[in-house]
Amino acid sequence: MAKPEEIYRKLIYATARNLTPLAVMCNLTYRCPLRCAHCYATDFTPGAEELDLAAYRALFDELTAMGTLFLTFSGGEPTLRPDLLDLLAAARERHFAVRLFTGGTLLDEKLARGVGALHPLAVEISLHAATPRLHDEFVGQEGAWEQATAAARRLLRHDVRVVLKMNLMNFNYHEFREVYELTRGLGAEFRYSPYLSVTNDGGTDPLPLRMTDEHLREYFGTLKELVPGLAADGDSCDEEIASPFRYNARALSCLAGFNNCSLDPYGTVWPCVSLPIAWGNVREQSFAAIWEGREAARFRQLPDVPIEECAGCELDRYCFRCPAFALLEEGDIRLPSREHCRVARAAREVLKRPLRR
Repeated sequence: MAKPEEIYRKLIYATARNLTPLAVMCNLTYRCPLRCAHCYATDFTPGAEELDLAAYRALFDELTAMGTLFLTFSGGEPTLRPDLLDLLAAARERHFAVRLFTGGTLLDEKLARGVGALHPLAVEISLHAATPRLHDEFVGQEGAWEQATAAARRLLRHDVRVVLKMNLMNFNYHEFREVYELTRGLGAEFRYSPYLSVTNDGGTDPLPLRMTDEHLREYFGTLKELVPGLAADGDSCDEEIASPFRYNARALSCLAGFNNCSLDPYGTVWPCVSLPIAWGNVREQSFAAIWEGREAARFRQLPDVPIEECAGCELDRYCFRCPAFALLEEGDIRLPSREHCRVARAAREVLKRPLRR
């Protein structure tokens, strides 16, 4: 009998081949009370009117007809939307599995109770440190750490699956183990990433926060201790299931635009939240017309574009090249992502060594 993870992988790749929009991220607003220095979200049309509840209901009806299963509500800070519970209810009425991304500072008991009653797939809260002062200084708001962890506890009491997320940076990498242990102590799940991108308009303000090579080696060493049996080979999904996707040696090395996409708060559809390549706007066209349109078709030719420098690279099994990094940092989606090369080099150096006891 096939394992659940194998069935899920088959679903992922089958929907990509069939061009089914399995997962859609809705950035409900770019407004946010926090000022996180690593934030990549760029508002290309400041002052524009956000999509209202009626527009989202119409969108959800279209997505239902097209086979979408997963919705993610993000931002900015989505809890700033006064109609958030109505949006969640509209999504759940259509049987979408919904994730909510939040900083957690505005998620009080009333909102936690309302979210819990709608049974989302998960609520994911960003937590940047185990030390409250470090987190608060980074997000620019005193008391934010206490509010975020309190929000996690409230949601867990209402039987909501909670994920705490940590971006590893040069100011917090040394607290990786502590945040991991804090998360487990709360009864939440932990998600983490060593990658830090430029902003969606190419701004480089986040880059000074990247870990050094030494920081990366320390991070991978800690990760190896915390996750016994860690596989450095990445996705082990067999070739028959994954084909023709997941090739670092091709310009599009992910499924963006094939079975998932993103909408900004004003209705513009992008192949990915990190790829600012506009396909169209749901205020002017149906989502189906955009998904099946000329811009989307042009984008989907990218997997056929080879990247000679990546073909046969010795770092391939440690590398998860992101085409958005290539586009925004290297200026061309058809180039290697030097940052992913750097992270992969550190991963290979550490993960192939025996674990020190």
